[in-house]
Amino acid sequence: MENNESLDTSWFQEYNKLLNLQTNFNKEKMINIDVKFIYIDNNDNIQNIYCEKLKLQCSDNGSQITKEDLLKIIQKNKTKNNFKYKLEDILFFHIPIEHENISDFNIQDSSLNYLKKVSFFDSLEIPKSIFIFHNINSLYFIFKLNENNKHNFTIKSILKNSTSNSKYTKTKKVQINDVPMFQEIIKKTKKKTTRKNRPAK
Repeated sequence: MENNESLDTSWFQEYNKLLNLQTNFNKEKMINIDVKFIYIDNNDNIQNIYCEKLKLQCSDNGSQITKEDLLKIIQKNKTKNNFKYKLEDILFFHIPIEHENISDFNIQDSSLNYLKKVSFFDSLEIPKSIFIFHNINSLYFIFKLNENNKHNFTIKSILKNSTSNSKYTKTKKVQINDVPMFQEIIKKTKKKTTRKNRPAK
């Protein structure tokens, strides 16, 4: 009996690469990248996180996201759950290390070295990297709640400390500045002048 259905062998190819990691160390261009949208309130509490895969434009030198596509992504995602947000930062996490340094690599010690701010005024070039890091390389869009939003209810945190037999439901808010990857970024953004801190004229 003939079987006309095509088989997906990508998992086998990936597995074969892992088995032969010592010989498959050439950097490869990325076809797509994980994009994470982080929404925070005015107290720097994470309210929502959404993830999706973005197909990249590929060339011989690597991959890229054009500035036009970056603007489209921002416009599309600046409103969530009927609330308007403003873009705070775009962060790009990319691991470009060479294969001979893999054995010494520690992502917890080095994560801040591979995280950088990017601007939507320019296209984002994504260099080639070893295939085992393709699922780690990511793009982060951080949106902060617009102060002009007016509502009559409290925004709930996405993380809850639930107990099955508890009479009351407790909510647990997550501070974005508690996340190691964003600690240095938050220190810089905290220096921005707010209305309360502006000197009186």
